[in-house]
Amino acid sequence: MMVVSGTGNLTTLAQASDRPANVVRVTHQQPEDQYSSVLSEPNFQHRDRHHRHDIPVQFLGINDLHGGLDTSGKAYIGGKIYENTGNVSRLAAYLDQAQRQFRHVHLSRNTFRVQSGDMVGASPANSTLLAHEPTMHALRAMKFQIGTLGNHEFDQGLPEFNRILTGGRPGKDADKLIQRYPHLASKMQEVVANVVRKDNGKQPYGYRPYTIRTVRAHGRSAKVGFIGIETTELPTLTYERNYKDYKVLDEAKTIAKYDRILNAKGVKAVVVLAHRGVQNNKTSAWGNGVDILQRVNKLDPHNNVGLFVGAHTHMYGNALVGKTHVVQALSSARAFDDTQGYINPKTGKFSALETHVYPVLSAKADPKTKSNRRVARIIKDANRRVAGKINAVIGKAASTEAIKQASTANGESPVGELVVDGQLFEAQKNGL
Repeated sequence: MMVVSGTGNLTTLAQASDRPANVVRVTHQQPEDQYSSVLSEPNFQHRDRHHRHDIPVQFLGINDLHGGLDTSGKAYIGGKIYENTGNVSRLAAYLDQAQRQFRHVHLSRNTFRVQSGDMVGASPANSTLLAHEPTMHALRAMKFQIGTLGNHEFDQGLPEFNRILTGGRPGKDADKLIQRYPHLASKMQEVVANVVRKDNGKQPYGYRPYTIRTVRAHGRSAKVGFIGIETTELPTLTYERNYKDYKVLDEAKTIAKYDRILNAKGVKAVVVLAHRGVQNNKTSAWGNGVDILQRVNKLDPHNNVGLFVGAHTHMYGNALVGKTHVVQALSSARAFDDTQGYINPKTGKFSALETHVYPVLSAKADPKTKSNRRVARIIKDANRRVAGKINAVIGKAASTEAIKQASTANGESPVGELVVDGQLFEAQKNGL
Protein backbone atom coordinates (compact mmCIF):
# COMPACT_ATOMS: atom_id res chain seq x y z
CA MET A 1 0.00 0.00 0.00
CA MET A 2 1.08 3.60 -0.38
CA VAL A 3 1.99 5.65 2.67
CA VAL A 4 3.47 9.09 3.02
CA SER A 5 7.21 9.40 3.57
CA GLY A 6 8.30 10.78 6.90
CA THR A 7 10.52 10.34 9.91
CA GLY A 8 7.84 9.09 12.28
CA ASN A 9 5.79 5.93 12.50
CA LEU A 10 4.05 4.64 9.38
CA THR A 11 0.29 4.86 9.38
CA THR A 12 -1.75 1.83 8.41
CA LEU A 13 -4.42 2.54 5.81
CA ALA A 14 -6.69 -0.09 4.29
CA GLN A 15 -7.35 0.40 0.59
CA ALA A 16 -10.82 -0.14 -0.77
CA SER A 17 -9.56 -3.10 -2.78
CA ASP A 18 -8.52 -4.84 0.44
CA ARG A 19 -11.90 -4.62 2.15
CA PRO A 20 -13.77 -7.90 2.65
CA ALA A 21 -14.82 -9.41 -0.66
CA ASN A 22 -14.82 -13.18 -0.37
CA VAL A 23 -14.73 -13.74 3.38
CA VAL A 24 -13.76 -17.22 4.53
CA ARG A 25 -14.25 -18.72 7.95
CA VAL A 26 -11.14 -19.29 10.04
CA THR A 27 -10.91 -22.97 10.87
CA HIS A 28 -9.85 -24.35 14.24
CA GLN A 29 -6.93 -26.16 12.61
CA GLN A 30 -4.82 -23.00 13.02
CA PRO A 31 -4.09 -22.09 16.68
CA GLU A 32 -4.72 -18.47 17.62
CA ASP A 33 -1.75 -16.22 18.40
CA GLN A 34 -1.75 -15.94 22.18
CA TYR A 35 1.96 -15.71 22.98
CA SER A 36 4.46 -12.88 22.65
CA SER A 37 7.44 -15.19 22.17
CA VAL A 38 8.28 -18.33 20.25
CA LEU A 39 9.85 -19.59 23.48
CA SER A 40 6.35 -19.80 24.99
CA GLU A 41 4.59 -21.38 21.99
CA PRO A 42 3.48 -24.85 23.20
CA ASN A 43 3.70 -26.72 19.89
CA PHE A 44 7.14 -25.27 19.08
CA GLN A 45 8.82 -26.71 22.17
CA HIS A 46 9.01 -30.32 21.04
CA ARG A 47 9.15 -32.49 17.95
CA ASP A 48 5.85 -34.04 16.91
CA ARG A 49 6.30 -37.80 17.25
CA HIS A 50 3.78 -38.37 14.45
CA HIS A 51 6.27 -36.71 12.09
CA ARG A 52 9.47 -38.20 13.47
CA HIS A 53 10.41 -39.55 10.03
CA ASP A 54 9.55 -36.31 8.21
CA ILE A 55 11.87 -33.39 7.43
CA PRO A 56 11.41 -30.36 9.73
CA VAL A 57 11.31 -26.89 8.09
CA GLN A 58 11.00 -23.32 9.32
CA PHE A 59 10.09 -20.11 7.47
CA LEU A 60 10.79 -16.77 9.17
CA GLY A 61 9.08 -13.92 7.36
CA ILE A 62 8.66 -10.16 7.34
CA ASN A 63 6.80 -7.75 5.09
CA ASP A 64 6.57 -4.01 4.49
CA LEU A 65 9.72 -3.03 6.38
CA HIS A 66 9.67 0.38 4.65
CA GLY A 67 13.18 1.17 5.80
CA GLY A 68 11.91 1.31 9.38
CA LEU A 69 15.30 0.88 10.98
CA ASP A 70 14.38 2.31 14.36
CA THR A 71 10.70 3.22 14.17
CA SER A 72 8.29 2.00 16.82
CA GLY A 73 4.57 1.73 17.34
CA LYS A 74 1.71 -0.44 18.51
CA ALA A 75 1.27 -4.00 17.29
CA TYR A 76 -2.19 -5.58 17.18
CA ILE A 77 -1.74 -9.36 17.10
CA GLY A 78 -4.33 -12.02 17.87
CA GLY A 79 -6.59 -9.64 19.75
CA LYS A 80 -3.73 -8.30 21.89
CA ILE A 81 -2.00 -4.91 21.82
CA TYR A 82 1.75 -4.57 22.29
CA GLU A 83 3.22 -1.10 22.88
CA ASN A 84 6.45 0.38 21.45
CA THR A 85 7.23 -2.51 19.12
CA GLY A 86 9.79 -2.26 16.33
CA ASN A 87 13.49 -1.55 15.56
CA VAL A 88 15.44 -3.87 13.26
CA SER A 89 18.11 -4.59 15.88
CA ARG A 90 15.33 -6.04 18.04
CA LEU A 91 13.85 -7.84 15.02
CA ALA A 92 17.24 -9.40 14.29
CA ALA A 93 17.48 -10.66 17.87
CA TYR A 94 14.04 -12.28 17.73
CA LEU A 95 14.74 -13.92 14.37
CA ASP A 96 17.94 -15.37 15.79
CA GLN A 97 16.07 -16.54 18.88
CA ALA A 98 13.39 -18.27 16.79
CA GLN A 99 15.97 -19.96 14.58
CA ARG A 100 18.02 -21.16 17.57
CA GLN A 101 14.90 -22.56 19.19
CA PHE A 102 13.94 -24.47 16.02
CA ARG A 103 17.47 -25.82 15.64
CA HIS A 104 17.55 -26.92 19.30
CA VAL A 105 14.23 -28.78 19.06
CA HIS A 106 14.73 -30.35 15.64
CA LEU A 107 18.53 -30.46 15.31
CA SER A 108 17.88 -28.91 11.91
CA ARG A 109 19.29 -26.11 9.79
CA ASN A 110 16.28 -26.07 7.45
CA THR A 111 15.40 -22.43 8.15
CA PHE A 112 14.55 -19.89 5.44
CA ARG A 113 14.34 -16.14 6.05
CA VAL A 114 11.98 -14.56 3.54
CA GLN A 115 10.31 -11.23 2.80
CA SER A 116 7.28 -10.31 0.71
CA GLY A 117 8.07 -6.83 -0.54
CA ASP A 118 8.18 -3.12 0.32
CA MET A 119 11.47 -3.41 2.16
CA VAL A 120 12.19 0.17 1.11
CA GLY A 121 10.22 3.29 0.24
CA ALA A 122 7.93 5.51 2.33
CA SER A 123 10.76 5.44 4.82
CA PRO A 124 12.30 7.53 7.61
CA ALA A 125 15.24 9.82 6.83
CA ASN A 126 17.96 7.43 8.05
CA SER A 127 17.05 5.10 5.19
CA THR A 128 15.73 7.53 2.55
CA LEU A 129 18.61 10.04 2.61
CA LEU A 130 21.09 7.20 2.13
CA ALA A 131 19.14 5.69 -0.80
CA HIS A 132 17.92 2.88 1.50
CA GLU A 133 21.33 1.25 1.54
CA PRO A 134 21.32 1.00 5.37
CA THR A 135 18.17 -1.10 4.99
CA MET A 136 19.98 -3.37 2.54
CA HIS A 137 22.86 -3.62 5.03
CA ALA A 138 20.40 -4.59 7.78
CA LEU A 139 18.70 -7.24 5.62
CA ARG A 140 22.11 -8.65 4.76
CA ALA A 141 23.12 -8.72 8.43
CA MET A 142 19.84 -10.49 9.27
CA LYS A 143 20.62 -13.08 6.57
CA PHE A 144 17.42 -12.78 4.55
CA GLN A 145 17.68 -15.24 1.69
CA ILE A 146 14.66 -14.82 -0.58
CA GLY A 147 12.33 -11.91 -1.30
CA THR A 148 9.91 -10.47 -3.82
CA LEU A 149 8.99 -7.03 -5.12
CA GLY A 150 6.45 -4.69 -3.58
CA ASN A 151 5.14 -1.52 -5.19
CA HIS A 152 7.62 0.67 -3.29
CA GLU A 153 10.59 -1.11 -4.84
CA PHE A 154 9.54 0.85 -7.95
CA ASP A 155 9.51 4.28 -6.24
CA GLN A 156 12.82 5.40 -7.75
CA GLY A 157 12.57 3.04 -10.69
CA LEU A 158 13.52 -0.63 -10.73
CA PRO A 159 17.09 0.10 -11.94
CA GLU A 160 17.77 2.02 -8.73
CA PHE A 161 16.28 -0.72 -6.55
CA ASN A 162 18.38 -3.31 -8.34
CA ARG A 163 21.45 -1.14 -7.71
CA ILE A 164 20.97 -1.09 -3.94
CA LEU A 165 19.94 -4.77 -3.95
CA THR A 166 23.20 -5.77 -5.62
CA GLY A 167 25.47 -3.16 -4.04
CA GLY A 168 26.16 -1.16 -7.20
CA ARG A 169 27.65 2.32 -7.15
CA PRO A 170 25.28 5.31 -7.49
CA GLY A 171 25.38 7.78 -10.36
CA LYS A 172 27.71 10.76 -10.28
CA ASP A 173 24.78 13.10 -9.63
CA ALA A 174 23.82 11.32 -6.39
CA ASP A 175 23.97 13.22 -3.11
CA LYS A 176 27.33 13.10 -1.33
CA LEU A 177 25.74 11.24 1.59
CA ILE A 178 24.85 8.45 -0.83
CA GLN A 179 28.19 8.56 -2.63
CA ARG A 180 30.08 8.11 0.62
CA TYR A 181 27.95 5.31 2.04
CA PRO A 182 29.40 1.76 1.69
CA HIS A 183 27.73 -0.15 -1.16
CA LEU A 184 27.13 -3.80 -0.30
CA ALA A 185 25.03 -6.48 -1.98
CA SER A 186 22.10 -7.64 0.14
CA LYS A 187 22.74 -11.30 -0.80
CA MET A 188 18.98 -11.82 -1.20
CA GLN A 189 17.61 -13.69 -4.18
CA GLU A 190 14.73 -11.77 -5.72
CA VAL A 191 11.90 -13.90 -7.14
CA VAL A 192 8.97 -12.40 -9.01
CA ALA A 193 6.87 -14.52 -11.34
CA ASN A 194 4.29 -12.03 -12.61
CA VAL A 195 6.45 -9.04 -13.58
CA VAL A 196 7.88 -9.40 -17.08
CA ARG A 197 9.40 -7.04 -19.60
CA LYS A 198 7.10 -6.01 -22.44
CA ASP A 199 9.86 -6.40 -25.02
CA ASN A 200 10.86 -10.01 -24.29
CA GLY A 201 8.41 -11.46 -21.74
CA LYS A 202 11.19 -12.20 -19.25
CA GLN A 203 11.68 -11.15 -15.64
CA PRO A 204 13.85 -8.02 -15.33
CA TYR A 205 17.46 -8.02 -14.12
CA GLY A 206 17.76 -11.77 -14.17
CA TYR A 207 15.22 -12.20 -11.38
CA ARG A 208 13.65 -15.64 -11.38
CA PRO A 209 9.93 -16.48 -11.21
CA TYR A 210 10.75 -19.06 -8.54
CA THR A 211 13.63 -20.66 -6.73
CA ILE A 212 14.08 -24.20 -5.45
CA ARG A 213 15.87 -25.10 -2.23
CA THR A 214 16.73 -28.51 -0.80
CA VAL A 215 16.06 -29.56 2.80
CA ARG A 216 17.51 -32.62 4.52
CA ALA A 217 17.03 -34.79 7.60
CA HIS A 218 17.46 -38.45 8.58
CA GLY A 219 19.55 -39.08 5.48
CA ARG A 220 16.66 -38.02 3.24
CA SER A 221 15.94 -34.88 1.26
CA ALA A 222 13.07 -32.91 -0.26
CA LYS A 223 12.65 -29.71 -2.25
CA VAL A 224 10.86 -26.47 -1.42
CA GLY A 225 9.77 -24.02 -4.12
CA PHE A 226 9.32 -20.27 -3.57
CA ILE A 227 7.19 -18.22 -6.00
CA GLY A 228 7.29 -14.40 -5.91
CA ILE A 229 4.18 -12.32 -6.69
CA GLU A 230 3.84 -8.55 -7.19
CA THR A 231 0.52 -6.72 -6.78
CA THR A 232 -1.37 -6.11 -10.03
CA GLU A 233 -2.31 -2.71 -8.59
CA LEU A 234 1.23 -1.50 -9.30
CA PRO A 235 0.16 0.91 -12.10
CA THR A 236 -2.01 2.81 -9.59
CA LEU A 237 0.74 2.96 -6.96
CA THR A 238 3.74 4.46 -8.76
CA TYR A 239 4.60 6.81 -11.62
CA GLU A 240 3.96 5.61 -15.16
CA ARG A 241 7.64 5.97 -16.02
CA ASN A 242 8.48 3.37 -13.37
CA TYR A 243 6.30 0.56 -14.73
CA LYS A 244 5.85 1.39 -18.43
CA ASP A 245 8.39 -1.24 -19.54
CA TYR A 246 6.70 -4.08 -17.63
CA LYS A 247 3.58 -6.19 -17.60
CA VAL A 248 2.14 -7.32 -14.27
CA LEU A 249 0.38 -10.62 -14.86
CA ASP A 250 -2.65 -12.01 -13.04
CA GLU A 251 -1.60 -13.29 -9.62
CA ALA A 252 -3.77 -16.41 -9.38
CA LYS A 253 -3.03 -17.62 -12.92
CA THR A 254 0.68 -17.05 -12.37
CA ILE A 255 0.73 -18.97 -9.09
CA ALA A 256 -1.18 -21.87 -10.64
CA LYS A 257 1.18 -21.89 -13.64
CA TYR A 258 4.39 -22.02 -11.64
CA ASP A 259 2.97 -24.43 -9.09
CA ARG A 260 2.43 -26.86 -11.98
CA ILE A 261 5.96 -26.20 -13.28
CA LEU A 262 7.43 -26.84 -9.84
CA ASN A 263 5.36 -29.99 -9.42
CA ALA A 264 6.70 -31.26 -12.75
CA LYS A 265 10.22 -30.74 -11.38
CA GLY A 266 9.41 -32.85 -8.34
CA VAL A 267 8.76 -29.90 -6.03
CA LYS A 268 5.57 -30.57 -4.08
CA ALA A 269 6.09 -28.15 -1.14
CA VAL A 270 5.40 -24.62 -2.41
CA VAL A 271 5.63 -21.25 -0.64
CA VAL A 272 4.24 -18.05 -2.19
CA LEU A 273 5.77 -14.69 -1.24
CA ALA A 274 3.11 -12.22 -2.34
CA HIS A 275 2.71 -8.48 -2.07
CA ARG A 276 -0.98 -8.94 -1.46
CA GLY A 277 -2.85 -8.45 1.79
CA VAL A 278 -4.47 -10.87 4.18
CA GLN A 279 -6.32 -10.07 7.37
CA ASN A 280 -8.43 -11.94 9.88
CA ASN A 281 -10.20 -11.92 13.21
CA LYS A 282 -11.20 -14.92 15.33
CA THR A 283 -13.87 -16.10 12.90
CA SER A 284 -13.07 -14.78 9.42
CA ALA A 285 -10.25 -14.04 6.98
CA TRP A 286 -10.35 -11.69 4.01
CA GLY A 287 -8.27 -9.56 1.66
CA ASN A 288 -6.87 -9.82 -1.85
CA GLY A 289 -4.56 -12.62 -0.75
CA VAL A 290 -7.57 -14.71 0.29
CA ASP A 291 -9.35 -13.95 -3.00
CA ILE A 292 -6.26 -14.97 -4.98
CA LEU A 293 -5.92 -18.29 -3.15
CA GLN A 294 -9.58 -19.11 -3.72
CA ARG A 295 -9.05 -18.52 -7.44
CA VAL A 296 -5.90 -20.67 -7.41
CA ASN A 297 -7.89 -23.48 -5.82
CA LYS A 298 -10.49 -23.21 -8.59
CA LEU A 299 -7.84 -23.14 -11.33
CA ASP A 300 -6.01 -26.12 -9.84
CA PRO A 301 -7.71 -27.90 -6.93
CA HIS A 302 -4.66 -30.16 -6.61
CA ASN A 303 -2.10 -27.37 -6.17
CA ASN A 304 0.62 -27.75 -3.53
CA VAL A 305 0.77 -24.19 -2.17
CA GLY A 306 1.14 -24.77 1.55
CA LEU A 307 2.14 -21.28 2.71
CA PHE A 308 1.24 -17.78 1.51
CA VAL A 309 3.30 -14.96 3.08
CA GLY A 310 1.31 -11.78 2.48
CA ALA A 311 2.06 -8.06 2.56
CA HIS A 312 0.91 -4.62 1.41
CA THR A 313 -1.93 -3.81 3.83
CA HIS A 314 0.21 -3.66 6.99
CA MET A 315 -2.33 -5.75 8.87
CA TYR A 316 -2.14 -8.83 11.06
CA GLY A 317 -3.12 -12.06 9.37
CA ASN A 318 -2.89 -15.71 10.37
CA ALA A 319 -5.46 -18.12 8.99
CA LEU A 320 -6.07 -21.21 6.90
CA VAL A 321 -7.62 -20.74 3.46
CA GLY A 322 -8.51 -24.17 2.18
CA LYS A 323 -5.30 -26.11 2.70
CA THR A 324 -3.01 -23.06 2.54
CA HIS A 325 -1.72 -21.20 5.57
CA VAL A 326 -1.79 -17.42 5.07
CA VAL A 327 0.19 -15.06 7.26
CA GLN A 328 1.08 -11.37 7.41
CA ALA A 329 3.11 -9.56 10.07
CA LEU A 330 2.06 -5.89 10.19
CA SER A 331 4.85 -3.54 8.99
CA SER A 332 7.98 -1.57 9.91
CA ALA A 333 9.64 -4.38 11.91
CA ARG A 334 6.87 -4.39 14.53
CA ALA A 335 6.34 -8.13 14.09
CA PHE A 336 7.51 -11.24 12.25
CA ASP A 337 5.98 -14.57 11.33
CA ASP A 338 7.34 -17.98 12.24
CA THR A 339 6.03 -21.00 10.34
CA GLN A 340 7.23 -24.43 11.37
CA GLY A 341 6.29 -27.83 10.04
CA TYR A 342 7.33 -30.96 8.21
CA ILE A 343 7.76 -32.33 4.70
CA ASN A 344 7.11 -35.99 3.97
CA PRO A 345 10.25 -37.19 2.14
CA LYS A 346 8.25 -39.86 0.29
CA THR A 347 5.63 -37.52 -1.20
CA GLY A 348 7.65 -34.29 -1.06
CA LYS A 349 4.56 -32.50 0.30
CA PHE A 350 4.05 -30.57 3.50
CA SER A 351 2.73 -33.06 6.03
CA ALA A 352 2.10 -30.38 8.69
CA LEU A 353 2.47 -26.61 9.10
CA GLU A 354 1.74 -24.19 11.93
CA THR A 355 2.06 -20.42 11.60
CA HIS A 356 2.36 -17.72 14.24
CA VAL A 357 2.99 -13.98 14.36
CA TYR A 358 5.07 -12.50 17.18
CA PRO A 359 5.68 -8.89 18.23
CA VAL A 360 9.13 -7.31 18.18
CA LEU A 361 9.16 -6.15 21.78
CA SER A 362 11.16 -3.22 23.11
CA ALA A 363 14.14 -3.70 25.42
CA LYS A 364 12.00 -2.34 28.24
CA ALA A 365 9.25 -4.89 27.63
CA ASP A 366 11.71 -7.77 27.22
CA PRO A 367 15.10 -6.92 28.76
CA LYS A 368 16.25 -10.55 28.59
CA THR A 369 16.37 -10.45 24.79
CA LYS A 370 19.36 -8.32 23.82
CA SER A 371 19.36 -6.29 20.62
CA ASN A 372 21.57 -7.54 17.80
CA ARG A 373 24.77 -5.49 18.11
CA ARG A 374 25.76 -5.69 14.46
CA VAL A 375 22.40 -4.37 13.27
CA ALA A 376 22.37 -1.75 16.04
CA ARG A 377 25.68 -0.43 14.69
CA ILE A 378 24.15 -0.10 11.21
CA ILE A 379 21.34 2.02 12.66
CA LYS A 380 23.70 4.16 14.72
CA ASP A 381 25.95 4.77 11.73
CA ALA A 382 23.02 5.76 9.50
CA ASN A 383 21.69 8.17 12.13
CA ARG A 384 25.13 9.76 12.45
CA ARG A 385 25.47 10.24 8.70
CA VAL A 386 22.11 11.98 8.23
CA ALA A 387 22.12 13.99 11.47
CA GLY A 388 23.51 17.15 9.89
CA LYS A 389 20.87 17.24 7.19
CA ILE A 390 17.82 16.38 9.27
CA ASN A 391 18.78 18.75 12.09
CA ALA A 392 19.58 21.71 9.84
CA VAL A 393 17.42 24.79 10.50
CA ILE A 394 15.61 25.66 7.27
CA GLY A 395 13.22 28.26 8.65
CA LYS A 396 11.62 29.70 11.75
CA ALA A 397 7.98 30.00 12.74
CA ALA A 398 6.61 33.52 13.04
CA SER A 399 5.26 32.70 16.49
CA THR A 400 6.46 30.59 19.40
CA GLU A 401 2.87 29.60 20.15
CA ALA A 402 2.26 25.86 19.98
CA ILE A 403 0.50 24.60 16.87
CA LYS A 404 -2.91 23.36 17.97
CA GLN A 405 -4.85 20.36 16.74
CA ALA A 406 -8.10 22.30 16.42
CA SER A 407 -9.13 23.36 12.92
CA THR A 408 -8.99 26.97 11.77
CA ALA A 409 -12.08 29.08 11.06
CA ASN A 410 -11.89 27.77 7.48
CA GLY A 411 -11.94 24.18 8.71
CA GLU A 412 -8.29 23.61 7.83
CA SER A 413 -5.47 22.05 9.80
CA PRO A 414 -2.86 24.47 11.20
CA VAL A 415 -0.15 21.89 10.52
CA GLY A 416 -1.44 21.47 6.98
CA GLU A 417 -1.37 25.22 6.44
CA LEU A 418 2.24 25.36 7.66
CA VAL A 419 3.29 22.64 5.24
CA VAL A 420 1.43 24.13 2.27
CA ASP A 421 2.75 27.63 3.01
CA GLY A 422 6.27 26.22 2.97
CA GLN A 423 5.66 24.42 -0.31
CA LEU A 424 4.14 27.56 -1.84
CA PHE A 425 7.12 29.65 -0.73
CA GLU A 426 9.62 27.24 -2.29
CA ALA A 427 7.59 27.00 -5.51
CA GLN A 428 7.39 30.78 -5.89
CA LYS A 429 11.10 31.13 -5.10
CA ASN A 430 11.85 28.77 -7.98
CA GLY A 431 9.52 30.60 -10.36
CA LEU A 432 6.82 27.94 -10.39
